[in-house]
Amino acid sequence: MHLDAKAIASALGGYRCGSGFLARCPSHDDRSPSLSLRDQGSRVLVHCHAGCPQAAVLEVLEARGLWAGLAEPGDVRPLARPSPARRDTDEGDRIASALQPWAESEDPRGTLAERYLESRELALEDLAGRVLRFHRACRFGKDEAGAAIFRPCLVALFRDIRDDRPKGIHRIVLAPDGRGHLGKKMLGPVGRAAIKLDDDAEVTYGLGVCEGLETGMSVRAAGWRPVWALGSAGAIKAFPVIPGIESITIFADNDPNGTGLAAGIECAKRWHEAGCESRVLMPRGQGCDWADEWGVR
Repeated sequence: MHLDAKAIASALGGYRCGSGFLARCPSHDDRSPSLSLRDQGSRVLVHCHAGCPQAAVLEVLEARGLWAGLAEPGDVRPLARPSPARRDTDEGDRIASALQPWAESEDPRGTLAERYLESRELALEDLAGRVLRFHRACRFGKDEAGAAIFRPCLVALFRDIRDDRPKGIHRIVLAPDGRGHLGKKMLGPVGRAAIKLDDDAEVTYGLGVCEGLETGMSVRAAGWRPVWALGSAGAIKAFPVIPGIESITIFADNDPNGTGLAAGIECAKRWHEAGCESRVLMPRGQGCDWADEWGVR
């Protein structure tokens, strides 16, 4: 029995996206599908956009019987290692595809997106257009019959951590009345990218990082800047030391399973070992993030 990308993605509860598939990465606490799978000849290409090492992903897949364990003897499908040129082309295609909805989006002021943020006591302020936009009918996966699903979305832009290039988006499907959301997904190679609520020019001495967009906005609203939202605990765990930044503050989620704290501690340790100041702040309530702590609904 051969396991292809579709079979692995299906077992992980994933779905088709373009020429491949997306699923929640089993190697970290993945809230938004970040594991891409694609068939290439007799091989399956696997990549976690949140930054998990490929070896770690394959180890978990094998433990679940989704990698070599279910293949017939002598017919194991190894991880393909495309050439640097092929990797660059693949990433360029993913970035272009992810940024198309961003280009189609509009200023969020006066739209359902602003109504959603106001319902959570968050203000667009300087983020309108620069970081946040509104898409009236953004593609958001496919239904069971394979037809594309389109929904009104608040769209946030991910930029490369180091060179500031736009690399992907975060989509939040908005409820018809704007007073809630119906799902969230990232799109594009966002493993080493961030929703930069504050521009690079504002990051001089220190930086605050967190998981969610709303968490980052609530941290800013409380007067703490500059702040970047990374999208997941896995991204915080892998967040690299950036030359020129001397201090990092990690606003961790207080997950019941401790994932947010563990990711924050690992990140803080790496920065500390590089000679930087580092600290992890976590809200008191279990199951809460900083948006909850400061009363943002």
